[in-house]
Amino acid sequence: MSVRNVTLKLLKGEAEPLTLTLRSIESQPFRSQYAIFDAFFRSNITGDLDGHTIQITSQDTGNGRETQWRLEDFPAGVIARYVDKAPINWFAQGSLDVLVEDRWTLGDHAEIEMDWSLTLNDVRVEPPQNATILQKTVSAPIVNYINGREGPLDLSFSLLMNEDEFESTSSLGAAGLWDAAVGALARQLAERTGEKAEAVKEGVKGKAEAFKDFLDSKRKKPEEP
Repeated sequence: MSVRNVTLKLLKGEAEPLTLTLRSIESQPFRSQYAIFDAFFRSNITGDLDGHTIQITSQDTGNGRETQWRLEDFPAGVIARYVDKAPINWFAQGSLDVLVEDRWTLGDHAEIEMDWSLTLNDVRVEPPQNATILQKTVSAPIVNYINGREGPLDLSFSLLMNEDEFESTSSLGAAGLWDAAVGALARQLAERTGEKAEAVKEGVKGKAEAFKDFLDSKRKKPEEP
């Protein structure tokens, strides 16, 4: 597949559309049943997303490939509107630098080893606007950790995926990549703040409900004679 100078509008719900300009795409081979895999793991792509440079580079290693994705200085609030999963959707301001490096070896079922590096530049996070006082209270450790940092905050994690997960899928989300990445990011933040990873991943709602159940159990406990 070879593409030159294509402009697309990306739409999701009521969020402002994003403009994706693809100046060049070279992908070989390009298989219809693995179109998403080949586009993101077997291609060289240059372009920009809402005026911010994006680049995917891929090189043959003889028995597999190495690929790198790079997106720099992208507004955190825009990502929050398009990745509606905690804690990503808490991002209110600042920008992100994203670097993803992966390696995979040719075989019947290619295992893809991915190393993610996220740099949060002056990022501030806020619970959703409709969060209750209780929800804001129980989300405070993560909010304070990110908002209380001076200078860039570096977060990194690794993922392992399989080529089969991309068969006949129409997007990276359908292949489960975003769920896996958000889950790994949640675990990283959980380690740093002492929270439970599932609580971070599910967002303030899940944590608030758990805390409410705890308070209810205390209220129902009979008083000592």
